[in-house]
Amino acid sequence: MSGKLVSRPAVEGRMVKAGDVLMELDSTDTDTDISIAKTKAQIAENAAAVEEAKRTIETSLTASGTTEKNSWRTIEGAKANLDSAIATEKRAKADYDRAKNLITSHAISQASFDSARNTWESAASAVTTARKQLDASTVGASKSDLARLAKTGSAQGMRLAAIADTRASIETQKLKVKQLEAAGEQLKQALAALEVEKSRLTIKAPEDGKILKVMYQVGEIVPAGSPAVLLESNRQYYEIYVSEKDAAKFAEGKTVKGETATGKTVTGTVRVLHEAPAFADLRGTRERGQADLKSLVARIYVTPQPGVIPGMSIGVKIND
Repeated sequence: MSGKLVSRPAVEGRMVKAGDVLMELDSTDTDTDISIAKTKAQIAENAAAVEEAKRTIETSLTASGTTEKNSWRTIEGAKANLDSAIATEKRAKADYDRAKNLITSHAISQASFDSARNTWESAASAVTTARKQLDASTVGASKSDLARLAKTGSAQGMRLAAIADTRASIETQKLKVKQLEAAGEQLKQALAALEVEKSRLTIKAPEDGKILKVMYQVGEIVPAGSPAVLLESNRQYYEIYVSEKDAAKFAEGKTVKGETATGKTVTGTVRVLHEAPAFADLRGTRERGQADLKSLVARIYVTPQPGVIPGMSIGVKIND
């Protein structure tokens, strides 16, 4: 990223270690620190929202479980009330039927007959009320659950509409939690990207080496993507041309022995093997009358050692 150069510890000709600070840029124009602070605040808010949503779900689950059990007991109570009301109505109806027979023969008074009739009508009304209460408490229950309730008087395990709606709502809340968590991950990725962007404001030596040239002075703007410091690496390597038929001997990872002009043996490892430019096909193979063969370039890295300095020639016997 671009920025104004505010500090330049790098000095041409100085040796540096990997991680040494070479330059520092000012982020005022990019507001990176502000963006990082805002993103961290959003992450904190998101995390709080996720925790709050999870607590709400946990509370709802606990409440729905308790409500469900209470509903089963309520239903069982309503069923018992209905059974009792039906039994009372049957007795009252029997008493009323006897009273009808007795009133015709004047065996009972009109008042006794009216009392029996009122008792039966009251009991019949109680049955209607009890049935409505039971029906209201079993909304959404399956026929099999209702049949089991009628047979055993137990509502345990009955699936009710109200509870089903509550659990459907909880599932919706769980989906929202996942959405919040996904949003949180996106914010974390955005924060990581911002922190990487900020880290680029501090230019550090990627490895040990010597500073050859510093391109900018303090106060100048360093454009994004432009070279700022030229560093001579301590890594040493040499390249050789090989033909296709010899390529297998120089596969990446292979150990290669070379020899300097002074007779010093240099052992290295092939790190890169790639196709050579078109002109190399002619230069590297036509001498042997094999112009139809492609040439490859093998880059061989060696460990720095006394007596071997950059610029020296190294020969490799391909047939060894």
